[in-house]
Amino acid sequence: MRIKPFLPPIILLAAHAILLQAGFYEFIPWFDSVMHFIGGITLGMMFTQLFDDKLTGKEKVLFVVMFSLIIATGWEIFEYIMDPFTSDLLQPGVFDTVKDLVLGGLGAGITATLRSC
Repeated sequence: MRIKPFLPPIILLAAHAILLQAGFYEFIPWFDSVMHFIGGITLGMMFTQLFDDKLTGKEKVLFVVMFSLIIATGWEIFEYIMDPFTSDLLQPGVFDTVKDLVLGGLGAGITATLRSC
């Protein structure tokens, strides 16, 4: 059964909004890293489905990771812009930003690799 491509990222965004409103990240700060990894997985799922008929093998993995990192970079810019309104919770520093991007890229890369085999 083929999942609608945009459904996993939408579900993850909804879960993130609920967790953020509930203050979940304040109690378990490391869960932000888990969410970025899962975000990479969901983007990997979405892009592998979108590129399924157009690319194969290594090309698909490369494009999935590339487009996932573009989205992740946009998300980090969004966090930076929103930081003044959220009491500096979203962007604690450069290390956090790089870690988030790496985890998102890893999640997308693993997903793309497994789904392209």
